[in-house]
Amino acid sequence: MALRKERFEPWLAPLHCIRHDFRATLRPAEGKTPAQKLYIKKLLVQSLKLQLIRHGKMYKKLRRILTELIEKVYAYRIQRIYGSKLVLMEGSTIDHKSQIHIFGNGSIHIHENASLRSSPIGYHGGMPFPCSILVDGPNARVNVGRSSRLNGAYIHAKRLIDIGDNCVIASGVNVIDSNGHNLTSSDRTSGADDPKPIRIGNNVWISMNAIILKGTTIGDNCVIGANSVVKGDFPRNSLIIGNPARVVKTLDISKPELTIL
Repeated sequence: MALRKERFEPWLAPLHCIRHDFRATLRPAEGKTPAQKLYIKKLLVQSLKLQLIRHGKMYKKLRRILTELIEKVYAYRIQRIYGSKLVLMEGSTIDHKSQIHIFGNGSIHIHENASLRSSPIGYHGGMPFPCSILVDGPNARVNVGRSSRLNGAYIHAKRLIDIGDNCVIASGVNVIDSNGHNLTSSDRTSGADDPKPIRIGNNVWISMNAIILKGTTIGDNCVIGANSVVKGDFPRNSLIIGNPARVVKTLDISKPELTIL
């Protein structure tokens, strides 16, 4: 399909304006003293800044439209690849850099308005790797609840990883329902342990670089501290910190924390 030039004219207009201002400003500088040229150069810089500010919203809008289009194309492509094994509910988004891998008869279910984010732009911390979900066990399953956000996290299910609604999982987090090797073995290069389900409740925040090990159950409204290694059953409303992780405080979610500036 041929691309019509007039379709791109609204987006190229700011560049034409800046080029015109640049040429118009340079012409009076011919034959001027160094001080006058410097003054004209400062006026040029101010003019360019004003033009960029004036048309910045237009470029942000274009970038947002292109990003949404790329994400929709990526979601369509992976759905074509995996078919009914991958369910994307209305409003769910997957960053095009995210990695989705389903082997065998496993499945992934991403509920309404959930998001998989892999771009560090606008994120408050480092993001060492893109958001990834790997399902490679018999009948293995990953569920991502409504409005949950996975930011550069790694999810690996051989049996079941169930993430509740309104959860926030930070970058560098690993959620893995198997160890990959047997604890006692005469040959470390062969064999694997039995996976155990991981269940994460609603409204849970898992901070950066935490590791959630197999057989773990985390209750609603819990907060996992950064770099914690979590294994076991934890009651709702718990602040969980450390290696090995333990409950250090019970959170009263009826009294939101106030930030005093």
